Amino acid sequence: MATAAKSHFCLEGRLLGFTPGASSPRKFMTVQTSTGEISVKLSKSLRLMLLGYLTAGDWIRLVGKQKLDPETQEWRYKAHEVIKISERRSLSPRLASPIAAAKPAPHQPQKVLVCNKSDCRKRGSGALCDFLETALAASGRAEQITVKQTGCMDRCKTGPHVVFMPGKQRYSKVTAAMLPDLIQKHLQG
Repeated sequence: MATAAKSHFCLEGRLLGFTPGASSPRKFMTVQTSTGEISVKLSKSLRLMLLGYLTAGDWIRLVGKQKLDPETQEWRYKAHEVIKISERRSLSPRLASPIAAAKPAPHQPQKVLVCNKSDCRKRGSGALCDFLETALAASGRAEQITVKQTGCMDRCKTGPHVVFMPGKQRYSKVTAAMLPDLIQKHLQG
């Protein structure tokens, strides 16, 4: 029996609606993405949380795990995080303000520092590192930009923490859904 390939995903699209499963009336959501229409299974914790929060037509960002079915060769998606976004895909107002707004000089190496101490690790810093490395490799910038796990950055109760270098822009309570906007803002060029 062949094993299925698994990886993280982050995608954006327009919510078309919810579809029921055997045990839940909102087990799946149908999303129109730039590559077509897909069905995404919702984690149990999201099913009730999204009730009344999303309606058909909303632009959303989904983060979760995808698995390639070895028999059908089709991807199956399971979302662990769903965020309503504007159509323009602007930065979420929940983002913390950066400490410094300096733009990196072109000759300075770019790094992303991710706290990897226990409190931040419990809140998902390991998945953030995986997502960053995957996104940078997919964009062909993994050689120019380093993702580094660090020791404690203090303020443990507001983790996980991510710092973009060399400008020292620091963000707290970072989730994988926030990373595409942060990468676009800080790691272009």
